[in-house]
This record gives sequence, C-alpha cells and structure tokens, in this order.
Amino acid sequence: MQATRSIPDSVEATLEEVSRLHAVRTRADARLFELAALFADQHCGDSLPGSGSVLPGRERAVRVGGPGTPQVAEFACAELGARLQISPWSARQLVADALDTRHRLPRTWTRVLAGQARIGNARRIATATRHLTAQAAARVDTAMVEHLDGSLPWGRFTDRLTAQVVKADPALAAAREAAAATDQFAQRTRSSEHGTAGFYIRSTIGLIARLDATITFLADALTAFGDTDPDDLRRVKAVALLANPVRAVELLTAFAAHRTHNDTNDTNDTNDTNDTND
Repeated sequence: MQATRSIPDSVEATLEEVSRLHAVRTRADARLFELAALFADQHCGDSLPGSGSVLPGRERAVRVGGPGTPQVAEFACAELGARLQISPWSARQLVADALDTRHRLPRTWTRVLAGQARIGNARRIATATRHLTAQAAARVDTAMVEHLDGSLPWGRFTDRLTAQVVKADPALAAAREAAAATDQFAQRTRSSEHGTAGFYIRSTIGLIARLDATITFLADALTAFGDTDPDDLRRVKAVALLANPVRAVELLTAFAAHRTHNDTNDTNDTNDTNDTND
C-alpha cells in the first residue's frame, strides 16, 4: 500500500521540506561518492585471477583515474552502473572521479567526507586535474578547496579552476593547447529517429568566426529577397548554399547590388531633404 504524502500547508513548511530533502540528497551524494571509491577497492586489479597475463576476452586491470590511482577490474563499473541506473561509461567516470579525489585531492576528499562539498564541484576538479601529475593536482586541490561548497557561481568556479590548472603546470597546459589546435575535424552526426542529422565542425576560433559571419551574411541575403522563415531555418539554408558555390556567389552578387542600390537611394533621399530645407 502506497504511503500518503503530506502536503505542506504554508510557504514556510514547503521551504522546510525543501531544505530537509536537499540535506538528504547532499548526504546521499557524498556517501555514493565514497562508496564508488570503496567499490573500486573491492574490485582492485590485483584481485583478478591470473592478472600477470591477459588472454583475449579476459577481464583486465585498468586505471580509470589519474596517475597514482589504483587499477580496477575492467568490467566492474558496469555492475555499479546497473545499480545506479546509469551507463557503464558514466559509472566508470564516477569511479575515476572518486579515486582521483581520494588519492590525488586529499583536501577535497576530507571536505567530501565531512559533508562540506558539493559533489559536482569535487568531480569537476577531479576531471580537470586527471592529466596532471600528483604534485600538480595537489596544488590545484589546495587552491580550490575553499570553493567546494557552491558559494561561487558555476561559471566563476570553472574559470578559477581552469586558471589554477594552467598555473599548476604551465608547460603542460601550453602543450595541450597546441595539440588541441591540431585536433580539427568536420563530421556528420548519426541520423535521428525523425530523419534529421547534424554536422559538427571543430576548428580554430578564427575559422569558426569566419564561417559564422558567412552564414549570417547569407541568411541576411535571403531575408532581403523575401525569405520569411525563422532565423535558424534561414541559417540552415545558408549552410546549404555553401554546398552550392555557384548559387551562393549568385546570391551574394545580387545582395551586394541590392545593398548598393539601397545605399544610393538613401543618399539621394537625404540630399533631397537637405535641398528642400534650404
């Protein structure tokens, strides 16, 4: 038989219930984070039979966290994910963040256990420092520990974290930035059930800015010649025009002539008005 839920009879009672449930959720999040690390301990890589050799199809010991974190059984996270009703990949990320926090961010871990940290903030630090050495991660830990309680808006928190990660290892940050500049691609996404798909481009800020300006210009040209579709749809049409260079050039030429004609008329109207006033 389903229990009857009580309905708060005032605003104050409603807020009291919100506060109570928020506290329950905060404690539960912290406990689940702690248990994720414990689950990894219970499935450590050394526990696998015949861990010294790996045959095809056999479960391996893998390191999901950063340097200095223990290895875990490869398939263990799928079991954890099933209990949490999340994907194996998401469960793996949770375990990685928990291990990183416990082994590489000791000040953050202490605040997690004390119920003084938002788990989302702790996990963001763990993810952002995973590529760092243990020493560099510890420096970020020291710099960010006072901001774990959510007192900073999320945008300011992530900006500060990014700055601290760069400060912890400037040379590595520069190398990663250079590598990211070469990681460029243009790929279509998978089709959706409604018969649509996407096209994703990753490149330099300068190239994306030029592409955005060109699409905006073509969309404006369509508007000038009577296209009344919403802005997003006109921008899609503009992208389609880029796939037809001849048609795009024709439209741009016509739009340039249209603007020149309008500018000339505006100038003549201004001159006529001045003559009349004289």
